[in-house]
Amino acid sequence: MGKQEQLAFVVKELRLQPLPPRCMACGGTLREVPPEHAQARVPERTFAWVKQFFECRRCGHLYWPGSHWQRIADRLRQAVCDRET
Repeated sequence: MGKQEQLAFVVKELRLQPLPPRCMACGGTLREVPPEHAQARVPERTFAWVKQFFECRRCGHLYWPGSHWQRIADRLRQAVCDRET
């Protein structure tokens, strides 16, 4: 059984529902911040194409929906779809 199948199995067996993303550093909740608030903390190249930023309310870590974020979201969506079949 591959990792995706294992994830789908756990989601199905425990009847898990995806929750909003949380900080990977401390588990705090994220809040959207205006791009100008994040600009000094983001690589210039990233800031040129990303328009949405999130900051942890607890530790201040900054996140944006890049390719890593999208891959995780896609895998979770697929696990939920697999659970329903």
